[in-house]
Amino acid sequence: MWFALVLRARPALRQPHRRGLWLTVLAAAIAITLFQPGVVGRLTHAAVELHTVALTRNLIGVLGAGLVLLFLVDSTRVRSLRLTVTAGLTTVRGALVDL
Repeated sequence: MWFALVLRARPALRQPHRRGLWLTVLAAAIAITLFQPGVVGRLTHAAVELHTVALTRNLIGVLGAGLVLLFLVDSTRVRSLRLTVTAGLTTVRGALVDL
């Protein structure tokens, strides 16, 4: 997944209609990477708390899911839907941090 992201970064970031999908895949790749035991082990060994790693992983996962929804809603060109998804994403991320 990381190879595909690096390979497609320049063309995707140049074209605004592809940027959202590329960012969505980037969020998914980061979340998946943070699920790898070796990565978690190295982070906890480097004085990062396990709770912080788990929270970061979950926040990025929620962000990725929200970006997928935004990507789908954006194709409908309905502004109210986009605002609703953005507000919902912000609320859910805030609730996750509070929990």
